Amino acid sequence: MIPFNRTDSGINIIGAFIKGYFRTYISSLEDAFARYIGKEHALFTSSCRSALYLTYKSLKLKGEVIVSPLTCSTAILPIICAGLKPHFVDINPKTFNVDPEKINESVTNKTCAIQAIHIGGNPCDMRAIEEIAEDHNLILVEDCAQALGAEYEGKKVGSFGDISCFNLVKNMYGIGGGIILTNDQNMLLKAKEIQLEFDNTPTSFVYYRLIRNITEKIRGNSLGNAFHCMLMSSRNLSHQGERLIKEEEDCNFLQHTMHTPAN
Repeated sequence: MIPFNRTDSGINIIGAFIKGYFRTYISSLEDAFARYIGKEHALFTSSCRSALYLTYKSLKLKGEVIVSPLTCSTAILPIICAGLKPHFVDINPKTFNVDPEKINESVTNKTCAIQAIHIGGNPCDMRAIEEIAEDHNLILVEDCAQALGAEYEGKKVGSFGDISCFNLVKNMYGIGGGIILTNDQNMLLKAKEIQLEFDNTPTSFVYYRLIRNITEKIRGNSLGNAFHCMLMSSRNLSHQGERLIKEEEDCNFLQHTMHTPAN
């Protein structure tokens, strides 16, 4: 398992954020991250959810994606929003990861990809899943949102699949962001083109995340706890209605899509 980390909110990091220096370092971050995992190319995204969506959208796949049901909706919605259908395959009760034997039994002529989710930092059986993907000529996507730094047989997770997607909040404890890694340069260039069509993240939300991380850093005393609770309460109150509307829209979209015949 990979431990969660406290945020590093030193004065240099805060100053760099305010001055906008982070934009300068995005390409450096991408290069360093690609070398760390063992892939050739990387693309910085707003989240792992965006990374997964860009992955499927840029590949222009059709059909079904085999995926574990033991995950959150944000790992499934990118599949649906890209025009594909999730095909849920049961987990191994000992590892809580998708069971390779059941993957092999579930492959059909509609299957176009496998999404291997390393739940809780616990790596999937990547040797077996790689073999299945190769035997059936399927795209293998690694969802490493919870597994930055985890290893399988001495190799970093994210180095096995055709594409791997990471979250920069859960384990790195940044203020947001994700990463796509691949050796397929053409796929990444297409993902960049699609990404340019996205709306910018609201500045108010970015600063909220920065302030939230700073307050989490100083928690542990009564003043720090009080300020953090006040910040979280105001955020929850102001966005409660928006969240409820968004959840209802996602639910309606999911129900409509799941009842629409596959192309």
